[in-house]
Amino acid sequence: MNDALKTAAEMLQTAPENLSCYPETVQQEMIAAAENKNFDELNTIWQKAFLNSEMQEVSRVSGVSMQTLLELPDAVKVELTYLLAQDPHDCIALNRCITEHLSAVSISDIAVLLKMPAEELKDLPFSKQKELCGAMDMLYGTVPDSELIAELTGILNGAAS
Repeated sequence: MNDALKTAAEMLQTAPENLSCYPETVQQEMIAAAENKNFDELNTIWQKAFLNSEMQEVSRVSGVSMQTLLELPDAVKVELTYLLAQDPHDCIALNRCITEHLSAVSISDIAVLLKMPAEELKDLPFSKQKELCGAMDMLYGTVPDSELIAELTGILNGAAS
């Protein structure tokens, strides 16, 4: 396996030690991609593994659980990695970034409730997504679904005007 991991490392133009630090399952995925000579897949696996390993340090500094961090989209993980590189002790910036993302996390649930494609809502300006999610978070379970749908539809229609 060491030779196979070395091949993957060569394809990625890095040292084998940089790949051997990842979990065995990730190493196996990298080896399989290298054996198939699929650089794009190998690179994607490596980037994801790197981002997930960086989330351990983000978790330590920010106090946010690994479970929460691992569920974040890769774009947010990249942003957190950059913030960590800028200042490895700035828990405020890290938590601000995480909170900002989590403020619109229920957009998929809203799409289901409104019976519309989630991508359509995700294409809205982020401020509108946050407004919809804020209303959902405040009203869900406290008002009948018909009122919640009416409120969300009103916010959504306000986006078009």
